[in-house]
Amino acid sequence: MPIPVPASARSGSTTAAVPEKELGWLLYDGHEGKGFATEAAGALRDWAFVVAQLPTLVSYMAPDNQASQAVAQRLGGVLDDHAVRSGCR
Repeated sequence: MPIPVPASARSGSTTAAVPEKELGWLLYDGHEGKGFATEAAGALRDWAFVVAQLPTLVSYMAPDNQASQAVAQRLGGVLDDHAVRSGCR
């Protein structure tokens, strides 16, 4: 059962004193689409907010990586329209 994530933890706000930590995932060919990334990243997300008490997490992905975007959305991620996306096309 997922641990509820407080709205304040998902707000995307951060301070200079607490740099944002990245939540990422990588799967080998043939293992996509089986829920592994969502399950593992979801457990780590819950741990990061509840146990480590991080205020935010970020995930970086290529703009055309629809599979990773779907994982991020399932985990409650939202696109930050103000994020710098240098190098991404």
